[in-house]
Amino acid sequence: MKREYVKLGTTEYPLCYSTYAIQRLCEIFGSLQSMADELKASKDDVNKSVIIMCTQLQVLIDAGVRYTRLIGEEAPDAPTLESLTELCDMIDLLHMQQAISAVMAKDSATTVDVAPEKNGTAAAAE
Repeated sequence: MKREYVKLGTTEYPLCYSTYAIQRLCEIFGSLQSMADELKASKDDVNKSVIIMCTQLQVLIDAGVRYTRLIGEEAPDAPTLESLTELCDMIDLLHMQQAISAVMAKDSATTVDVAPEKNGTAAAAE
């Protein structure tokens, strides 16, 4: 699973777009499409935009921390939504939105591993 990292204050946090993150975002927003629609609709409402972006960020950080720990690496505790709103200013949120988009795009990309072709002699011998 791919991770992005964001630095808030003096701490670097992993972001991960896992199925856990997708489930949490759907619980909060109803669906991923609803989340995107809400963010688009809130472009003129700074307060609502901040809440949506911080919520996305908090969920992706929480998923990143969980994943990082599951694979045996150390990770800081995920900040609360309230802490995020205290740690970020508007410039930070613009950079965070780029990180959110990057991790969602990376983990949404499909890759296929293909096994090398068999030469046919082993199969014919069976």
